[in-house]
Amino acid sequence: MTSELIKLVTKLKEEYWNAGHYPSIDELEQELNNPEWEKVDKVHNWKNYIPETVQANWNSLCKESQIISWFMANEQADCEVWD
Repeated sequence: MTSELIKLVTKLKEEYWNAGHYPSIDELEQELNNPEWEKVDKVHNWKNYIPETVQANWNSLCKESQIISWFMANEQADCEVWD
């Protein structure tokens, strides 16, 4: 892994958790290790933004790729607006 990628992941993690967003790092690690794709809430759930092809290959992704995928998907889920 490149040092630029390490810096990016570190920055994303620090900004996200310093802003008081959930989950805790321990909860995230558990979620990434066992995402339980079949148990998806309909609203504000990052799993709704991970394509099925990526879900099927989730365990073959390195941890950094999982974190970046989670971060991007979680940002999308947080932007959902419901009437």
